[in-house]
Amino acid sequence: MKIAYLLLVHNAPDHLRRLVNGLRHPDALLFMHIDKKSRMSDFESLAAEGVRFTPNRIAVHWGDYSQVEAILELMRTAAAAPEPIERFVLLSGVDYPVHSMAYVHDFFERRPRAEFLNLVEMPNAKQGKPESRIAQRVARPGPFRYLERALLKAGLVKEWRDYHQHLEGLQPYGGATWWALTRPCVEHVLNFVDTHQELSHYFSTTVCADETFIHTIVGNSPFLPQVARNVTRNYWLPGKASPETFRMELVKEVMHNRQFPPENYNGPGEILFARKFPNDSTALVDYIDACRDRTGVLALDEAKAA
Repeated sequence: MKIAYLLLVHNAPDHLRRLVNGLRHPDALLFMHIDKKSRMSDFESLAAEGVRFTPNRIAVHWGDYSQVEAILELMRTAAAAPEPIERFVLLSGVDYPVHSMAYVHDFFERRPRAEFLNLVEMPNAKQGKPESRIAQRVARPGPFRYLERALLKAGLVKEWRDYHQHLEGLQPYGGATWWALTRPCVEHVLNFVDTHQELSHYFSTTVCADETFIHTIVGNSPFLPQVARNVTRNYWLPGKASPETFRMELVKEVMHNRQFPPENYNGPGEILFARKFPNDSTALVDYIDACRDRTGVLALDEAKAA
């Protein structure tokens, strides 16, 4: 099974090189989107390592639809590759696999139809997906941002909208940004985006559309029965806008059994990747690699026997 790893990158070039090395597998293909605001010179040497860069670069801003645009650029680039890619895995440049890549590929081969994507029906404030995520209009970065904010503040542009009027009858869904989708599902998403431009425009004026837009498309598709929890482990503290940066304590906790807590809202499941790591991640990644080398063969044998 050919698997495409889609990497969203904007910083941490030293860790990124460890990640590229850590993802090596005969059936792995690596695609990378470099934030247009970042220096390409920090990353272009990775082309010699087999990394393929998206032909277009987006200036990505936190919470903005530009993150969705970068993800779609990665999806289109990988889907157009000549290789028969069957699985697409979205990661960031500060992730790292916590299993051997032989184990990771075997995991996906044993679940060829599963769509690994956290989904929760919205609105759901308890799970961090309140109505404001899909109803509140936000100003996008750019030359007219301050004008848009002024118009919103003055009430000349409607800030709160009845999202039911804009979602074309779709039930909104939300979840974590990161996923691992099959080729048919990826093609469905890309086709949906191309044929529902008004919906894309509506989501472009919402906050954190990277946690709602693709999720809503998949949640209203024939692929919904195959959806399973995602495979990337983040650590969030209450009230924080971004996950914790990994330190040795968290690395050891993940590597203890590489399973999501059963009480997690999205249910139990295996952890294949962890995020986010600092640029100077040598000690952390060395520890993970040692654990992967020591337990990888045993874990793979156990998985095949299950």
